[in-house]
Amino acid sequence: ILILDEPTANLDSETERRVLDTIFALAAGRTLLLITHRSAGLDKVDKIVTLRRGKIVAQQHITDSSQRPRPS
Repeated sequence: ILILDEPTANLDSETERRVLDTIFALAAGRTLLLITHRSAGLDKVDKIVTLRRGKIVAQQHITDSSQRPRPS
């Protein structure tokens, strides 16, 4: 299990994309928990859980590419 809390904080968009591409490649076949306030990389996840004040307020299982958020 890989747990990454804001792994791309303070990076520019181009560097963020390269770092996330590397993270997802290295995490292939593993469970990855990506904690982030940004939408970059969400296009490659299977599930999105939204927390507000420490409580789960939304969960979305991604079953096909049309449901995936687009990076901003």
